[in-house]
Amino acid sequence: MPDTPLTYAGRADQLESFAMRDMLLRLFFTRSGDTVKETTGDGYAPIKLKFADWTLDGLTAVAKPKTFKFTKPIDQSIGGYFCTRPDDDTPIYIEDFASDEPYTIKRAGEGVAVTAKFKL
Repeated sequence: MPDTPLTYAGRADQLESFAMRDMLLRLFFTRSGDTVKETTGDGYAPIKLKFADWTLDGLTAVAKPKTFKFTKPIDQSIGGYFCTRPDDDTPIYIEDFASDEPYTIKRAGEGVAVTAKFKL
């Protein structure tokens, strides 16, 4: 049986199904394809995303902005974010930050604001 491309409605349903499941929003400092090394540092912790955090618009899902706060400087440059399921650290979505330079945390109390966005 040949593969049948999903229609627009099918892709919209797939996107809604993606957003309905709880996820963890995480930061990374190194990426190679689908492999990332998660950011570490005092105060850092993954942030839970629930269905209510997402706004669906056609084939795009945008989460409410979330801020990661650090209690001490870190020796890593933060290159982007990724999402995982709560029971699995395997990335299901990875996004590099759009800026030319990665974020650095140089002082206690600094943070990184992330607005997760997923498009089919």
